[in-house]
Amino acid sequence: MRLLCRLQNSLASGLLLFSIGTVFHLIVPSLVPALATAYADHPEVFRTWPGWTRAYMICHPFIYGFVFASGFHVIYAIKKEDVPLGTRNGAIYGLLVFAIGSLPVYLLNYGALRVPGIVITAWVTQSLLQYIAAGALLGCVTDRVVVSITTKLAQIRSCFVHTENAAHKGRERAGMTHVPAMPRAVDPLDFRVEELSHCLATLLVALLGD
Repeated sequence: MRLLCRLQNSLASGLLLFSIGTVFHLIVPSLVPALATAYADHPEVFRTWPGWTRAYMICHPFIYGFVFASGFHVIYAIKKEDVPLGTRNGAIYGLLVFAIGSLPVYLLNYGALRVPGIVITAWVTQSLLQYIAAGALLGCVTDRVVVSITTKLAQIRSCFVHTENAAHKGRERAGMTHVPAMPRAVDPLDFRVEELSHCLATLLVALLGD
């Protein structure tokens, strides 16, 4: 079960990394024409998109998503039990991965290769957003934020059940011939939509700031 959960987290991280990368690939060059021009003017530096380059760029986020999530799970396993990670600290994990593993590589590329500054800037911005968003998502899911909101919703539902039970007994004592059926027990699976909504809302708050 734990292995399945980690695989799901890795896939979720990969999907988020892929989604942000796709936005930068399809939308940003149209918003910043100088970026598309920089790619076209330096064929000796940048590979053509068709062929194996495109296939690798599609697969890379999912491969790295597994590595990214695995590192997060290692930190989660060794942390103190009374110190939650949460969405904010998950985002900090992504920021640290960017600062330690990604940013230095881009700076070395800029120093050693004739890569236009606007291209490096786009790469740095994309990686920063990808890692912070993926870290925040992992923090939201792994640190049981979803379970917390499910528990609260279950408590609210239980309150309604208790109210209905009291009304049911009152009608029985009053001698009513028709008594409504008892409400069914609370099923945590009923709150999947609320869980997902809370998780996404928490992620947006972490990305946009308080």
